[in-house]
Amino acid sequence: MAVHDLTDQIRQEKVAERYPPLFKRLPDRLFAPLASANRFQYWSLLCVLHAKRFGLKTPFTR
Repeated sequence: MAVHDLTDQIRQEKVAERYPPLFKRLPDRLFAPLASANRFQYWSLLCVLHAKRFGLKTPFTR
């Protein structure tokens, strides 16, 4: 194993400790509707719900 590979592995382990993997906490099929034929309607719904919950002053709208 090269030094670069080892440092990459250590870095990934530290990140995993600080930020637990999102998809290990969420159900496997949570985002499945966004891959369906109605994905545009589901995405619009998520955007509306996000705006209602967090308002327009979020880091994503700046």
